[in-house]
This record gives sequence, C-alpha cells and structure tokens, in this order.
Amino acid sequence: MNLLRTYDEYPSEKNGTVFVWRTFPWSHWQLGASGYGQTTDYTNAMWLEVTRDIARMKEKADERLARVFIGGLGGAGHLPILKKFFPNCHIEVAEHDPVIINVVEKYNLCPQAKNTDKDTSIKSSTKKDIEIIEGDMFEVLGNQVALGKKYDLLCIDIFTGEYPSNATVRQDSVALARSALAPEGILVANVFKNAEYLDPLATAFKHHKKVVFRANTLGIFWDHELERRT
Repeated sequence: MNLLRTYDEYPSEKNGTVFVWRTFPWSHWQLGASGYGQTTDYTNAMWLEVTRDIARMKEKADERLARVFIGGLGGAGHLPILKKFFPNCHIEVAEHDPVIINVVEKYNLCPQAKNTDKDTSIKSSTKKDIEIIEGDMFEVLGNQVALGKKYDLLCIDIFTGEYPSNATVRQDSVALARSALAPEGILVANVFKNAEYLDPLATAFKHHKKVVFRANTLGIFWDHELERRT
C-alpha cells in the first residue's frame, strides 16, 4: 500500500465519476472518467508516438502546423506534447463535461490554457495559446467553421466509457470534420479497441494509415499528397 498516493473523485452528470490520482506528491496527476483512464502515463506515451508520426509527415511535406482543434480534453496530457513538437501552434479544445474542465483547472493540469466560457477561470500567462471551450465537439466545431476557421490538425478523442462517441461515425460529423481542415490538414481519431469506427473516415479521405499502440487503435487521415515542395 502506498501511503503517499493521492486519489480524489468528483461526481459528473456526463461521466458518472471523474477521478484524479498521483502515485507520489512529486509525480504528475492522472485523470480518468467512466471507469477508464483518459490521461495517464499510457495515453501520454500513445500521444507522443502519434504526434511524432504527424511531425514526420509534416516535415516530409515541408508543411507548417499552426492551428489545432481537439475534441476531448481529458486531463490535458496531450496538449503539452503537441506544444513540444509544434511550439507555435494555437490549440482549441472542445470538452462537453464541465466537471473535467473544472478538475483540469483545480489541479492546474494545463497552465497554458484559458476557458473561453469563463475567461478568469484558467489563467497563467497573458498570452493564451490553448483555449478550452465547453460544449459538444461537433457543435463547437460547426460554430468555428461558420466563423471561417480552418485547422491544420483535427483530433477526435471523445468516448462514452470504452466506446467512441457515435458522433464519430455519423455521416454529417465526418463531412463537418473534412470541411474544417485546411487544404493540407490532417485528422487523427482515437478509437481505443474499436477499429471499425475508423471505416467511415477511411472511406471519406483519400489517404489514411492505422496506428496501433498496445491496446489502442488510431487512424490518421488526409487528402493531399505528402510530397516535399520544391
């Protein structure tokens, strides 16, 4: 038994229970919901591998990555990984569970971020390059597209328990995701053990590749040719 381990949990209408823990007082916080880890050492290692893969794709094509949209905040562990590889990118994150947003704020899991719905909530520096927006991913994305925004990278990481949200495979959601991408944009979808959820996306895009990280399957999708410009 580790007497130094800290564990806290919070009731959530959207996720049942949101829980956070760390093994030692000096270690980083991890977060889970609906009985599954959302930001853990495992998921951080997964996103590190996938982000490294995306960075290689962008480098090969001599493309920049300036604007990112993510569906699903979790414990925000994937955000500093993205900033490590793409330090100048601006990230917008849609999260439908206000409890998760509040936990991220309370435990300072994303000090670079601001909550656009409660601007004084999450604060660190005066320049905010990570925005957290409360709401359904595809509703928020639709609003941003209506404002004329396009994204170089779009990540779908939304779940109900162990299953991806059904919105991931809806025809209107897939069409919206494609319309939200810049001409050289890339879409990434995490579907955990449910590889069949990638099929509608694979049909919609010209190119795709599957990434298997231990128990997780992810898909990377794009329409343009990854050839270095001359």
